[in-house]
Amino acid sequence: LDLASNLNLDFRWLHNTAYVYWQMIDEASGWGMLQGNMEQASIEKINNKHYVFAHYTRHILPGFKIIDGGDDITVAAYDGKTNKLVLVLLNKNSSERKVTIDLSKFSSTAGPCARWRTSATTPSHSDKYVRDEGGCSITPKRTLEQLLTPESIVTLEIHGVL
Repeated sequence: LDLASNLNLDFRWLHNTAYVYWQMIDEASGWGMLQGNMEQASIEKINNKHYVFAHYTRHILPGFKIIDGGDDITVAAYDGKTNKLVLVLLNKNSSERKVTIDLSKFSSTAGPCARWRTSATTPSHSDKYVRDEGGCSITPKRTLEQLLTPESIVTLEIHGVL
């Protein structure tokens, strides 16, 4: 989750407009998004970084504006053309973390809301970039509560936000 932590800090404090990851494949474990054997031209393993990066690259699309997420664990991006708000939340703790998101500054948060999750502690790929059905609902007071599992990253995609 170090990649997620660095991305969150970069978006919050450096206000970057693009992000390039320079080492997609590496023979060493952990450096690249993929672990490969260069001599055999083969991919041996998908590293967690691949799934973590997907939370940003599959949801924060060109044209989205990065807005203040309120803290270092949240990246918030908004697209006024599609009225979509994307929140990428990080929990580096070894215990669950409850997060309450205040959406009251928006005039409307009609939804629907979708949720994706990646757990860094699960060794199998079954818990990597998983869509959680029903894992995201907005209260009438326009707040959103999320229980983040230990050592995980969660992306919320909220439609109908004005």
